[in-house]
Amino acid sequence: MKTNTKIGDIYLNNSQDNEIIREILLEDSYGIESRNDLSGTVLDIGAHIGIFSKLALSRGCKVISVEPEEKNFKLLQINAPEATHIKKAVVGEVGEKALLNVHPTRGEMHKLDFIGVEVETITLDELISLSDKPIHLLKMDIEGGEYRALYYCTKLHMVDQIVMEYHVRLIGALALINHLYAYGFRPIYICGGEFGQLHLRK
Repeated sequence: MKTNTKIGDIYLNNSQDNEIIREILLEDSYGIESRNDLSGTVLDIGAHIGIFSKLALSRGCKVISVEPEEKNFKLLQINAPEATHIKKAVVGEVGEKALLNVHPTRGEMHKLDFIGVEVETITLDELISLSDKPIHLLKMDIEGGEYRALYYCTKLHMVDQIVMEYHVRLIGALALINHLYAYGFRPIYICGGEFGQLHLRK
């Protein structure tokens, strides 16, 4: 199925994907509409069907999109064809295994779990190294996997801004903020309880 949006047609898996469109394009959950400086390279981790990637491309950015789930990845390629597409799950350490499972409460989403289908993996360090320029914006939405990826990353000095969902309660987000201070990041927006939005920049 297909729907028309302000950034063009977007192909969907099902009607549940409209929720992601609402969050990203209508509610501006990642604060893109207020960013006049969005440019350069954007790293979209947990790209899903490519809505955020398509939005960043519409702003003239170079986009690297990462999505491990097969059906989502195929739509990502259709919705954001100009992006660089990587069909892998982001983990903390090189060689780490990952099992992908359907999210327990949101059937359109997937998450790394103790059971599921094994998928290829890549680290955040490896992804950052793919770009010959600093990452202007790192967007992450990998259902709780953000923490391990960020805590193990050694190349965050090459990232200017981070926008992400957090999934392990506000106390987990605050601990991550404290960790990222060492790399020069400062929180500019945080909202939520059990899960929510966190935006940081240098």
